[in-house]
Amino acid sequence: MNVGPDCSSSTLRIAELAPFWNIVQVSFAATSPALSEEDTFLRVVSSDEVVPRGITELMRTYEWNYLGVITQQEELNIVIWNDLEELFQKDSSLIFQETSQFNIGSSPVSAVETLRRSGARIIFLNVFYDYAKEILCQAYHLNMFFPEYLWISYGWYTDDFWKEPFVSLGGYEAFRNCTVEQMSQVVKGLVLVSHLPTFPDEDAEIIGYSVLSCT
Repeated sequence: MNVGPDCSSSTLRIAELAPFWNIVQVSFAATSPALSEEDTFLRVVSSDEVVPRGITELMRTYEWNYLGVITQQEELNIVIWNDLEELFQKDSSLIFQETSQFNIGSSPVSAVETLRRSGARIIFLNVFYDYAKEILCQAYHLNMFFPEYLWISYGWYTDDFWKEPFVSLGGYEAFRNCTVEQMSQVVKGLVLVSHLPTFPDEDAEIIGYSVLSCT
């Protein structure tokens, strides 16, 4: 048996090979829905398939109709996008106002500008947290933040991810002229969608729709 890794992209590569050696792989953090199809893979966390459902229910609850989406061309994000698109197709009241995609190693800045021109005010960041920082930094300089804009993203981002140093993402000149204070302002009202903990706090009361966490 192999335990780990915690990153979905690395876990998927191992999970594809593990059956050839009849190795059972167990992950404590990999959440990609694509891993559910691997025969010898087990995990102790929920799949990110809850994210599209959570966003859809959030839109319905507050009677929001239009959503913009920025998607990173990574396997996990593509699966989430496909699931979200399928859910929207089943509900005529939910409409994608604008969608934009970018490849790994390319700048997401143009994607932000595309969403701004579209007039989208509720935007799902379907990206890993290092790109999320780039996008939110650009959003700050374009005045695209709460309460005029609402950003939605994944709940598995690291704590205080917006305070971490910007890192090289390769292939382009990163947009990095944001201070911690500026980043703190732009993440106010950021909605993080995640699954409930596998072992919730014994003192916490589970109340139906608590799949949403906000910072």
